[in-house]
Amino acid sequence: MAVRVSEELGCKLGSKVGYHIGMESFREEKCSIVYMTYGILIQQLLFMERLPYTHIILDEIHETSLEMDFTFVALKKIINAKY
Repeated sequence: MAVRVSEELGCKLGSKVGYHIGMESFREEKCSIVYMTYGILIQQLLFMERLPYTHIILDEIHETSLEMDFTFVALKKIINAKY
């Protein structure tokens, strides 16, 4: 998906659009869009004091899973703590 979106935007993969899947991360510091797995997002939600994102889009939310439920709980806690 990151490759396709970077092609559509006409930019080099990793510059504006990147990904972080498992132990593999391909993105520059000022990357605007980062595609990642729930596992990576959950780790960031748990261990980072402040997320470097302004928006988080969750895909496939109609598929119920323990990871998805945990992601919702973690996001809700962060949102409630901010406001």
